[in-house]
Amino acid sequence: MNPDDTDVPALEPGQAEDRAALAREIHDRVANGIMAGILRFDLADKEDDPVVVSELRAAGRSILAQALTAAQTIATGLRYPDRGESLQARIEEHLARAIRGTAIQARVVSTGEPRGLDDSIREHVFLLAREAVRNAVAHGEPSRVEVSLAWGPATLTVTVVDDGRGFELFDVRRGALGLVGMKERADVMGARLTIVSEQDRGTDVRVEVPYAP
Repeated sequence: MNPDDTDVPALEPGQAEDRAALAREIHDRVANGIMAGILRFDLADKEDDPVVVSELRAAGRSILAQALTAAQTIATGLRYPDRGESLQARIEEHLARAIRGTAIQARVVSTGEPRGLDDSIREHVFLLAREAVRNAVAHGEPSRVEVSLAWGPATLTVTVVDDGRGFELFDVRRGALGLVGMKERADVMGARLTIVSEQDRGTDVRVEVPYAP
């Protein structure tokens, strides 16, 4: 039988979105890192100065290590999906992994009475918070990261605050730091996303999620 003649079931809309999201993560966090790491080693092979060669190789190893960590994180998410844990527990688990091996102090604080969220909304909230934490740890060089969940009468407000180096929003190129993806997730939830950051004064990411869009 010709493989081209095999009936392939069409993807459901949700499956297509999941695959597209996974493809973006692999491309942005793994493939780009591998390419950047290989480039450093290629440049080192063409360099005569031993000091520069050492620096390029060290940079290449660091970038490849980050790509490996990203691949392991993605694989862990696929192997161990949501196990029915609370939103707070999932964020605490991710935060603990994110700061492992660093001197960063971090905590998750929850106030108010937790409300039941639609599974897809809960997943979007978690992934948005995860991206904010990742940005803080990977780019902000903070000494402290705090995630707060405020369960109000009509909305859940999730805030990720760090005391790192911050950034100027207008200096961030389109798509950098996952800001575009965070905005897309907020739009899907009908939520309001606010990012306040200033050079050397940390970053405050806040998303207000209505219980009923």
